[in-house]
Order: sequence, then structure tokens, then C-alpha cells
Amino acid sequence: MSPWEYSPIKVDGRKYVITHYVVLYEVRPNETSPMYRYRIEKSEKVTNLTVYGRDFYGSRVKVGTVRVYEYKTMITPINAVVMKENVTIKVWYTKRTSEAFIYPWEMGWARSGTDNVVGFEVDYGNESFVYTNPLSLGKSTLPYVSGNQNILDVLNPDLMNLYYGWFAVLNVGIWADWSGKNLLVPQSGTWRDYFGNEWSWKTKPDGTVRISGVEFRVVKGEWNYVWNGTKFNGTATVAPRIFIPLEVRGQFTYVTDSGVPGTIYGHFKVEEMTLSEVS
Repeated sequence: MSPWEYSPIKVDGRKYVITHYVVLYEVRPNETSPMYRYRIEKSEKVTNLTVYGRDFYGSRVKVGTVRVYEYKTMITPINAVVMKENVTIKVWYTKRTSEAFIYPWEMGWARSGTDNVVGFEVDYGNESFVYTNPLSLGKSTLPYVSGNQNILDVLNPDLMNLYYGWFAVLNVGIWADWSGKNLLVPQSGTWRDYFGNEWSWKTKPDGTVRISGVEFRVVKGEWNYVWNGTKFNGTATVAPRIFIPLEVRGQFTYVTDSGVPGTIYGHFKVEEMTLSEVS
């Protein structure tokens, strides 16, 4: 199984899905920056959502009710740039969506013109912003928008910390190579070319962990990667049957177009996880 790719978890003939988890997330966007810390709580549930739109006069109209997958993200700032209170982001989809449940915060709102995205809601302090998309019900009614549309702009420095730290440090290409290996026995790999590009990695079993009463074998791994002056290195603790790594820590070093080097650090650790058995 490849980490960061949503799939049911199969153990001893039974099938489970993750319905809730909590991670502690750290990111340092450059060498001179403070370390920013956040607690991120994710949950998934199926619910019914009333979808609204607007007519050509701008009045709100009820379009209908649709069964949705609701992905809820609650971000609690521990040491943030501008975030002072909890932020809750709900994104509604017509079908189960991997990215919405796995990413530190879901950018589905940016693709809300598609018929898979029913809408989203952002709550911060006493402010909220709601968007619903009638296209999800096959209707041509204009989208419905209410509340403070500037919330995401205000929170942007912290949301970008989460987003860039994720893609630069944690969601690295090594997962694709590991997904084809039996990580329950010690493994390693190296590669190098004539241009100085190289990578190396190794893994070893590291006991077990129990989640919702189900026992999983655990593996620890590490990697180093160099390509055209870009460098990745990091460590991870994974349970191969679970698509979310239990802990990942890494650095991404790059060179800007002006020749200035920079390093991004990220750390992701699961604190809580809930499994539900499905048929």
C-alpha cells in the first residue's frame, strides 16, 4: 500500500476505514523562520446537505438536498503566524475523496466549479464563509456565497505554511518506490548517475502498534535524495497496511532562480486515529 493514497485497510479478512485522526504538525519555511506548530484534526462522515444557489436577481434559492461526504478539518494554532483561534474547514463532496481526508488542509474549494465539489464552509472566530455549488445537483443556478470571503486571505500565511511544508517535505517521491517493497523485512536501495544525482533509502521492522483494538506491524525508514541541486532527506515511521504514515520528519533544500539556497523543514506525527469496520 502506498502512503498518502486513500484505500480501505484489510486485516485478517476484515475491512476498516479511518474516520478520524489527529496530527501534530510542525513546519519551518526557511532557515531564519520560527518553527510553526499546529494541531490538525481530520474527520470524515456521510451526511445530507441542503444546497442553495442564487437566481439572476441575486436572491437565495433552495436547489435541493444531496448525500455528501463531509471532510472536516480543525486547525488549532500552537505557534502560528496570524492564526489566533481554531479554524474549522468543511468540504463537501459527492464521493469519497482521497485528498480531502489526507492533506493537512483541503484545497477543494479552489476546484469548487467541478460537479464533485458540493461546497465548503470556513469558520474562524466569529466569522464564517459558506459556498455551495448547484452544479453538484446538475442545476445551472448560480453558486451561493455568504459570509466573510476574506477569511482565507487573512489566514493565508498559516495555511500556506501547512500546504508548502506538506508538498516540499512530507509528500516525497520515495513513497512510490516503497509501495512495491515488502517493508516487513529489512530493505535498502541506492541509485546514482554521472551527473551527481543520487538517492538512497533503507527500512527496518520496528515492532507493532494497536489502533482501535487492531494490531499493525510498524516499519521505520529513512531516505536521502539529490537531484540537480535539490535535496531531500528524512525519516518516517509507517504501518504498511495504513495509508497515512504514523510519523514523518524531513528537510527540503533548494536553490532559487537567483541562486539563493533555502531549506524547508516539516514534521508530521499522528497522535490519535479511529478505525471503523465496514462490510
